[in-house]
Amino acid sequence: WATDALDAAVQLVELLRAAEDYATGMRL
Repeated sequence: WATDALDAAVQLVELLRAAEDYATGMRL
């Protein structure tokens, strides 16, 4: 289960980063 949790955490971080980059692009 640790591997699945780690993969989910990584995907969550990548999603948050993508959303942040998108928000920054919209602001500019």
